[in-house]
Amino acid sequence: MSGPTARGVRLGEEVVTAAAEFASATGTTAERVLGLACAAFVARLCRTDGAGGEPLPVALLPDGGADVVVGPVPHDVAEALDSRIEGFVAAALAEPQRPLSEVELVDDTEWALLTAWSGPDRPPVEQPVHRMFAAWAQKQPDAVAVSTHDAELTYRELLEYATGIARALAERGVRPGDPVGILLDRGLTSVAAMVGVAMAAATAVPLDPAYPEPRLRLMMSGPGVRTTLTSEALAGRVPVGTALVMEGIEPSVAPLEPAETEVATVMYTSGSTGTPKGVQLTHRGIARLTADDRIDFGPEDVVLHLAPATFDAALLEVWCALALGARLDVAPAGPLTLGELAGVVTGRGITVLWLTAGLFHQMAEHEPDAFSSVRRLFSGGDVVSPHHVNSLLTRHPGLTVVNGYGPTENTTFTCCHLMREPLPPGTATVPIGTPVHNTRVFLVDRGGHPVPPGVPGELWAEGAGLAAGYLGLPEQSAERFRVPESGRLRGLRCYRTGDLARFRADGILEFLGREDGQAKVNGHRIEPGEIEQAILAQPGVRGACVLVETDALGGKRLAAHIAGDDTSLAKAVRAALRDSLPAYLVPARYVVTERLPLTVNGKTDRARLLAGESEPR
Repeated sequence: MSGPTARGVRLGEEVVTAAAEFASATGTTAERVLGLACAAFVARLCRTDGAGGEPLPVALLPDGGADVVVGPVPHDVAEALDSRIEGFVAAALAEPQRPLSEVELVDDTEWALLTAWSGPDRPPVEQPVHRMFAAWAQKQPDAVAVSTHDAELTYRELLEYATGIARALAERGVRPGDPVGILLDRGLTSVAAMVGVAMAAATAVPLDPAYPEPRLRLMMSGPGVRTTLTSEALAGRVPVGTALVMEGIEPSVAPLEPAETEVATVMYTSGSTGTPKGVQLTHRGIARLTADDRIDFGPEDVVLHLAPATFDAALLEVWCALALGARLDVAPAGPLTLGELAGVVTGRGITVLWLTAGLFHQMAEHEPDAFSSVRRLFSGGDVVSPHHVNSLLTRHPGLTVVNGYGPTENTTFTCCHLMREPLPPGTATVPIGTPVHNTRVFLVDRGGHPVPPGVPGELWAEGAGLAAGYLGLPEQSAERFRVPESGRLRGLRCYRTGDLARFRADGILEFLGREDGQAKVNGHRIEPGEIEQAILAQPGVRGACVLVETDALGGKRLAAHIAGDDTSLAKAVRAALRDSLPAYLVPARYVVTERLPLTVNGKTDRARLLAGESEPR
């Protein structure tokens, strides 16, 4: 979002006359009527609290018009004012009984454009991914479905193994819709367990063996897990219900009774209260990924399975590979060094893989040649650096990089942006692109009303990817999964992401950061994501994280943690930021480190940075 800009806006005679008539009928003044309406419009576009507050200054002119003083407002909001504020005021005066917070911000013509940008309304993919996999097992039974460094299963063998798992679960009393835990290290058996649970029409609850016992207990108790697929080595780690050891399950060729259920898996995300929330993801949400043109896996591909089973990127890796006839190659269990990961990618002929933004930056910097055989590289989960995208695309002309954006609540991806050529010089941010198949996105104000093109708004997602809700949390589900009762989105079930974005003039989405990540420093509203994007645009920067910290006097200041090799980066970045950002957005402290700490899911670990686990070089 650009810096604040003061602005004067002209209102025409017709709307001023309508305001004067309304003022006369209600015992007020035309200036106050116009000032309140204009203040509400500006407040909603700027996402400030309330519907306007005090009226803006208005001066009536001899020619019957009026001048309104607006500002300071962000530049992108200022650009939207001239052509729209008068229409908003006229609409408010036409329906004076309607609260100013509910008057639409866009007219019918703009809404038609936004609707086209928001994604086409396509029919859902009805066939679940495990049935797509079974169809491929009939087409290519002897093709390798899943492999590791020393073992493999063909499509026929995986189908028979998964069928045996489904039968074993049924014999244990598991019925359609029942939750089944999966506590296994990443490998052939963990993939087979995912397929077997789906074929049993049960709901998978992936568990990480590295998690402490209280966390596993919480994740299993919430959905009511009574049976957990595990190994002999890990059976003693199952804290709830009974363990079903995979070593004792035999393959089966006997057909299963057909059964379907809505929820495919429960994945836990961090909650704002500190208690993780179980997100109930559906078969329909996973299946829609296979129909998107940018997720074009096929029988010639070798797809790397690297993500932890508890991370929704694993759904992309496992199910899109098996449902589209590709070979899924499983990385060794546990975290890998950059060199080990590079060895897996090159040594096993990986053609498709997904990396978090943090890991992508590190690999692009330290192991760029690892992508020589890769044709499609997905990244996301955090802000992706244009510098590293351009570096890899220049080095590997046959590579396609896809920036994938999306919260778990909308099943892995909400939007994708495909890049085959380096981004134009000076590009500060990698776009998040356009919605995936059978997903629509809307950018809205705080009341859930669409904002004009080019204006920042909260991204709401709608369509087949939406989770069924949070497990056992109806109030939180209702708060995040909204069904507006009025306005342009009336009757549409949407997920509120809490992320800010804007539509470019070509309909491509740009990510602007978390709305709830905003903070106030010295009275200014700060969005760390904006500063991080500016830092990532500087040469030599591999990663960036901006935090609000407390200084020695108890006040707030911005601290920039930068991944890079040269300590002089701090000085260069500070100078560049001073040239490109308002002074209040320039961090006061800079820490240059070899690499930023990552969470188990590969995202920047802000908690560890706050705890001081990023020492200067």
